[in-house]
Amino acid sequence: MRPPVKTIFLSLFLLLNVFIFSAPVLAQKPDMQSFKTLPILHEGRIKPLGSFAQILLKKISGQTQLGEVSAEEWLALSLFDPAAAAHVEIFALGHKSLQKTLNLSANKKLYSLAELNPGLSATLSQAQELVKRADEDFSAPQTALLTLHEHALLYTEILRSLSAVLPLNLTLPDQYKKTHGGAALNYLALSGLTGKLDQELKTIIKKKGADPKNYSQNQIETAEMSFRLNQIRQAGSGSKILRVIPGVWNSGAIEWFSPWDLMLQGAGSPAGAQLIENWSALAQAYRAGNPEQWAAALSTLSNNTFAQAQSSASKARLNSELLYRGLKPYLWMIGFYSAGLLAAIFLYKRATPSAFLIPLWIGSAGLVLHGSSMLARIYILGRPPVGTLYESVLFVSLICAAIGIGMRVRRKNTLALIAGLAAAAVLLLIAPIALPSGDNLEVLVAVLNTNFWLTTHVLCITAGYGLCILTACLAHIALIMKELSHKLYKNIYHLSLSALLFMAVGTVLGGIWADQSWGRFWGWDPKENGALLICLWLIWVQHGRLSGKLNPAAFMAMLAALNIIVALSWFGVNLLNVGLHSYGFTAGMATGLSIFCAVQTALIAGLWSLKYRREKERHRHAP
Repeated sequence: MRPPVKTIFLSLFLLLNVFIFSAPVLAQKPDMQSFKTLPILHEGRIKPLGSFAQILLKKISGQTQLGEVSAEEWLALSLFDPAAAAHVEIFALGHKSLQKTLNLSANKKLYSLAELNPGLSATLSQAQELVKRADEDFSAPQTALLTLHEHALLYTEILRSLSAVLPLNLTLPDQYKKTHGGAALNYLALSGLTGKLDQELKTIIKKKGADPKNYSQNQIETAEMSFRLNQIRQAGSGSKILRVIPGVWNSGAIEWFSPWDLMLQGAGSPAGAQLIENWSALAQAYRAGNPEQWAAALSTLSNNTFAQAQSSASKARLNSELLYRGLKPYLWMIGFYSAGLLAAIFLYKRATPSAFLIPLWIGSAGLVLHGSSMLARIYILGRPPVGTLYESVLFVSLICAAIGIGMRVRRKNTLALIAGLAAAAVLLLIAPIALPSGDNLEVLVAVLNTNFWLTTHVLCITAGYGLCILTACLAHIALIMKELSHKLYKNIYHLSLSALLFMAVGTVLGGIWADQSWGRFWGWDPKENGALLICLWLIWVQHGRLSGKLNPAAFMAMLAALNIIVALSWFGVNLLNVGLHSYGFTAGMATGLSIFCAVQTALIAGLWSLKYRREKERHRHAP
């Protein structure tokens, strides 16, 4: 969603006024372990602050850390020392033409907010025009420019999140030194004076006009203090992203607020005020560079936050998410499956059955890791891991690997192992295409937010996808082989029947879900039509086999084409971006899908033609 023009204008106002805090002197890098475990409400669910930091940094820079600086270290710097953070290079331009547009002299991969500020100011009018236009009218440079403005707005909001508790470069007017001289000079401590300061400033202006040259030193300090506090308040009013303070509010349930929410929206409570004080103490410890003070302040903040959050935030779940992100199982899974696949191909018809335990064990290691990662997602999200297009790819690849390994163990089918590991590895490699912004362990859209139907309908359909893909992969292998063995033919036939069973049952379950959610069993929605198309294709192929209209080679060719049917039904219908199921649209997928379907069609046609000629030649020379 694009921000309104007023929002972009406010972002410019904030950018021009970033440098209002005194720079700290950091004596030592603080320990971040407990800091990154603090809970925050973001994108509809409670996350650890470390995940929040990685997501933001990835969004802005395309990276999850900056060299040796971790995402949580970058976030701490941004929250507690905005002036220094504004000089950290984190912004990716998104298009090379922006270097000229923003008048940037240096050719770098990343730029700081301070470097971009003049260019963003100069292109504000362009950004204002762009937000009035539809997305489809944007060129690549225009999209990059508006995205950069949005990222600058997002980061400025981060920089302002704790502005109420950070120290100010202010000199107290004489009349306030006695009452506030010993307190911390920040907005939180001085906010009670805003009304009085405003009134004093009005009196000064009434007597001496608006020209500061006519003011005494005390009057200048009064005017500056009034202006600065109002400026901070105005900037902070839009800072809602750091929702780290839990509290019981209107509904009686735990709600999460940003510090500015509590101060400006009347949502405060004694416990909330205490947490703001705890964040203030943490900021002071960070800026002092005192590790003991930091550890003590962090411990107090963590204990008070989890006590106030009650059951809405689980330390075990937050630590599990950090562990999941830290291990990066996705890359390990691809590595194990690819290694097992290469070993299986190399050893095929070259080694004894005992030697073939090597690829089996390598693939099984990938499968165990894959299954464990899916269980971790279930625990972290509290739901079945098939609610998004990306998650469905992860689950389908798990099904392919599991069935391939299972067929090798039970039926000694080496080709099934090769097909299963190949399908799993390829699916995992293309999975990021379904989620270009990265895996944020996101909350489901409302229509999918039901564990029962996710466990029945969606799991059944995705299992059917996995069976279809494995069937198609084995059918490709059957077409490549000079002679199709009866054992392989029978295995492929049984897999195709299993795929039909799962797809048919899943489609019926989907109709029941649709009837409960939307009041109709079937509405010819593209996603519904896609599932039906797979069922009809499998039924047609089975009837062709039973009636003798499809010989073994043609039967294998039609099953190999399941890859095309599944791709169109799984990914293709999302490109239409219509219907009640249009929650999985991914931009930029159309070209890849078209190429895949074209290549598959040409490959299957070529293999079938070669197979047909071989069979014809064999019959011609038969006695």
